[in-house]
Amino acid sequence: MEPPQNPGRFNYGKGESHYVFEAIKADCIKQIVMDVVMHDEAAYRDSVVSAYKWRVQRRQREIERREEELQRAAEKKRKALEDLLRSRIEMMSTAVASMNYSDQIRNLIAAMQVKSESAKQPIKDLERWVRWASHHANTIDPRHMSAQGFEAWIGKFKLKH
Repeated sequence: MEPPQNPGRFNYGKGESHYVFEAIKADCIKQIVMDVVMHDEAAYRDSVVSAYKWRVQRRQREIERREEELQRAAEKKRKALEDLLRSRIEMMSTAVASMNYSDQIRNLIAAMQVKSESAKQPIKDLERWVRWASHHANTIDPRHMSAQGFEAWIGKFKLKH
């Protein structure tokens, strides 16, 4: 630091303010005190405004986060409902296909029995095949489910009311 050129001169600076006083008097001290108070008040106001802006931004981010969370939850619920409806339709389609297929097997059994009756000699193992084919048709036919099996199948539909 340079030695002062004029020993009676007083320099003061804070922030953007800089003063040079020829002598320390009451007005000089009053000016310095006012400058310190004004500088500190401005810094306080800046911190209050900055904290307010930060709280507003934080609140806005929280609102956006909650909206996104609600959207994700709604999308998850929508997808679960779509999956459930798709599953229900698939189960019914499978049941109808199984019922139709079992009817086709029974029609085949009937056709083979008619064919057997018109044959000149008995068809070997026809009765065994008829028992097996009938059992298979009954096994895949949803109309032949037990009451418990039927309840379990309906339970897969996850109906609420």
